[in-house]
Formats: sequence, structure tokens, C-alpha cells
Amino acid sequence: MNLIVVLVAALLLLLLHLKAWQPLCNYWARQRLFEVRGRLFDMAATGQLSFDDPAYRELREGINVLIRFAHHITWPRIAWCSILLPSSRKSPVLFEPALINLNTTSSNPNTRLEVRRMIWKAEKTVVFLVLLRSPSLWLLVVLGMLAQLVAPHLRNMFQKAVRFFALKIERDAGIYNGMVME
Repeated sequence: MNLIVVLVAALLLLLLHLKAWQPLCNYWARQRLFEVRGRLFDMAATGQLSFDDPAYRELREGINVLIRFAHHITWPRIAWCSILLPSSRKSPVLFEPALINLNTTSSNPNTRLEVRRMIWKAEKTVVFLVLLRSPSLWLLVVLGMLAQLVAPHLRNMFQKAVRFFALKIERDAGIYNGMVME
């Protein structure tokens, strides 16, 4: 009898996770990405960026790619893409060319800083989406946070790990987008 109760409880938790929690995480991430894209549009509308600037178009398209494929990005897919995709298919990081173009086309350092902050927000959003949707990664995050409390110097290492993960997601999203568009 206890085994049946445990199995039913586990099944209910799994259903809750798959049918309620994961869609909620997807909605949250997409909303934040829409906000970033909207802020980028507002910057162009107020003249801080130009609608015709290739950097603006590349940044907007990069955010659109993340919005379009956010629900597909999982840590197993990231791992498999890293292993299975030939190195000739690996593309640059999704936002990297646009940020380089922005440095050459925008003379306002405050605009460049604001755009970098928005891209960082988009990157963190997708990383947190992957983490929130995966119970197996929750444990690693909790351990990482506890390690930061015990050893504050680990904060920088943790931030670098999040940044590395974000860049990996961006690269794989760019590759996936190229595969879908071909």
C-alpha cells in the first residue's frame, strides 16, 4: 500500500513538473526576452540606435532566435550538440558579431553599456530557464550558492561558469537556427 502511495505521489510530482512548472518557466523566460527586445526597440525609437544599423538588426534577430527556441534549450541538448556537431558547423556566439559591430557604429559609450546589460539579461534568462526546468541541476546550483557563502572568492568563478554556459547556449541556438533555416 505504501508503495502505491509513493508511486502515485511521484507520478503527480512528475506531472506537475512537466505540465505546470516547465511551461511556467518558459512563459517567464519569454516574457523577459520580449522585454529585452522591447527595450532594444525603444532605444532605436529614441535615436540611441539606428533601425538601419546592422548591429541593431543582428541583436534583434539574436533575441528573436532565443525567444523562438527557448523551450528547446535543455542541458542534455546542449551536451549532445557539443559532442555531435562537427567543428565545421560551429558558429560564433549569437550576439558576438552584433556587439562588435555596435562598438564600431555607436559612438555613445552609455548606449553600448546599456545594450551589453540587456544582452547579459537575455543570456542570464536563458541560463536560468535551463536551470529552473531541470531538477537535476537544482542541486548543483544550491551547492554553488552554498560554496559562495562559505568562500566569497568563488563568486567570480560562479559568474564565469554562468557566462560560459550562456555563451554555449547562444552558440548552439545559432547553430540550431541555421539548421532549421537551411
